[in-house]
Amino acid sequence: MNNSFSLSGIVSGEFYMTCKIKNMKKINFILFSIAFLTVSFCSCVYATNENDRLLEQSRQVAPFHEIAVSSGIELLMTQGNEHSVVVVANESIIDRIKTDSKNGKLVIGVDNRRRGLFRRSRTGPIKVYVTFARLETLTVSSGAQAKGDDLIEVTGLYVKASSGAFCRLNINSNSLNIEASSGANINIQGNSEVIKGSASSGGNISGASMECREADLSASSGGNVSFTVIEKVVAKASSGGRVALKGNATSTSFSSSSGGVITQE
Repeated sequence: MNNSFSLSGIVSGEFYMTCKIKNMKKINFILFSIAFLTVSFCSCVYATNENDRLLEQSRQVAPFHEIAVSSGIELLMTQGNEHSVVVVANESIIDRIKTDSKNGKLVIGVDNRRRGLFRRSRTGPIKVYVTFARLETLTVSSGAQAKGDDLIEVTGLYVKASSGAFCRLNINSNSLNIEASSGANINIQGNSEVIKGSASSGGNISGASMECREADLSASSGGNVSFTVIEKVVAKASSGGRVALKGNATSTSFSSSSGGVITQE
């Protein structure tokens, strides 16, 4: 009886191992098939992206006087009599470019929620051409670029750049408020009656070609600010910040601390 029991156990064990091996082969085959199909699908998607066509889309937007741009997009601005938005980008991403205008604010960015599972996050440069009648606020962030090389006439303008963004502007205004932080760069020229400028955390405001009558300037944490001031200036520099002044301001108030530097030419 013991011999029969042992023989039965051996046969059962061999049968179990045979089934297990067959199942493992099936599982491995299925996993290999899934991996192969996944790689093939990804290759198809990438090949399509590499052959993208560059498209141009005109967008219908409500009137706006504020602009916010992000996601590494290049914004090219022109002042005119009407509001218009034109997007230029590759076919695979152009429908994901947001140009939403609500309550007077135009928001430009990339909608990553509409990205497919195996799609690249983006392909190629994205340019958005914007024409506006009036501009009061410009916010540039997350590596975006905002360029307004033609003269922009404004009464008052607030410009904020952060997180590696870049701005290049030609402005004629009564008052100007500019902030640059987190490695952002603002290059500005033109004229303004009054300017308030602040740079922090490695932000940079290059305004030596921007002439103003009065200025209130501050730089901290490695930030840099430069302007041409012809009458009155208040300047503060701290924690490695630097304020560089041009012009012959007749009234000056300087304050520096913790390695901050203020220079006047």
